[in-house]
Amino acid sequence: TRFMRIGSDAVDTVEVTVDAPKRCVLHRLRVNVRVAPNAGTSVTFTLRKNGADTTLTATLAESQTSAANYTNGVTFARGDKIAMKVVTTGATGVQDVVAQFELF
Repeated sequence: TRFMRIGSDAVDTVEVTVDAPKRCVLHRLRVNVRVAPNAGTSVTFTLRKNGADTTLTATLAESQTSAANYTNGVTFARGDKIAMKVVTTGATGVQDVVAQFELF
């Protein structure tokens, strides 16, 4: 398990958070990579709220370079902690990750 730094494709073993700027809903998670996961591997991206997983997830399976979740949205209050968790199965080989979501 790793955590993406918001605004970067860098990852860390420690959860990196940003504060929600106002009461809002985060939705429409999209993930794109330049190099797809290797055969038999996958990468799952999960939006986290205050240290807990939410239903806003997207999974890249072998050979996929994009994934999206346009179904789920998560409500945040001002000051709630936002983070992105990344879980891989095996050595994926994924490179140049862009994970984005919309806030309204």
